[in-house]
Amino acid sequence: MNFKETFSQASGSLRANKIRSFLTLLALVIGVFSVIVSTTAVAVLDNFFNNTMSILGSDVITVQKNPAVQMGPRDASLRNRKNIKFGDAEALEERMEIGEGMTPATSFSFTKVTYKDNETDPNVMIRGGNNEYFANNAYEIEDGRNFNEEDIQYARQVAIIGKDVQNEIFKTEYPLQKTIRIDGRPYTVIAVLEKKGQIFGQSFDNMVVIPYTAGINAYGGNRGIGIQLRAPEITMIQETIDEVTGIMRVIRKVNPGDENDFEVITNDSLTGTFDQFT
Repeated sequence: MNFKETFSQASGSLRANKIRSFLTLLALVIGVFSVIVSTTAVAVLDNFFNNTMSILGSDVITVQKNPAVQMGPRDASLRNRKNIKFGDAEALEERMEIGEGMTPATSFSFTKVTYKDNETDPNVMIRGGNNEYFANNAYEIEDGRNFNEEDIQYARQVAIIGKDVQNEIFKTEYPLQKTIRIDGRPYTVIAVLEKKGQIFGQSFDNMVVIPYTAGINAYGGNRGIGIQLRAPEITMIQETIDEVTGIMRVIRKVNPGDENDFEVITNDSLTGTFDQFT
């Protein structure tokens, strides 16, 4: 059978089975498209993850109640975990010898911020921390000053604002030493953060940070928080993790031999978890 005859038979078969041929072609197109979409989705997620991880320094360690990534429903051991409290953070800081730069970290509210007749949308994140919060989360102060010890000790109602908040309520007016209101309380603006941008529409500049002690006064201290700290150098990450883990087990009265009732997380551990899914 020559090529011309073979081609003629194939063409006849296609004409005789148009629907089946079309469905076969459609299946091939869908298959190729699915591979492209899957590959693109993984690439997008990988880029999103890497950009998000850049928020934290490679030497930053986070202590929190639950795993950073959870698949499926939480089991009883996770549901029964106690919240990490502000007192736990303070006790950890007192006992640490290796770790440094400790800050409690929590979101007190999502609300509007007002200045005179200007106000933001009611979606500004109100974060609580101390002077170490910004280094741990890779923020730089563009203008003004960081929190000092007295701000924390005396729970002063001062605020450091993100660029989105500045642009929305101050327009062209200089913001430092101006009084804004958050959930009815006055706060003096002492600094503006450099613009950090957004990922997938989630802005890192639509926020206000207040001393965590002022946040306790305004919103109450009976809440779960995270704790952030740093290793003195990248080569001492594991040593710092071991120290933090041991101290937290004592603070939370975990019995010898029992599993930790908290998580100690680093960029490397999050990267390892993410790689398992991609």
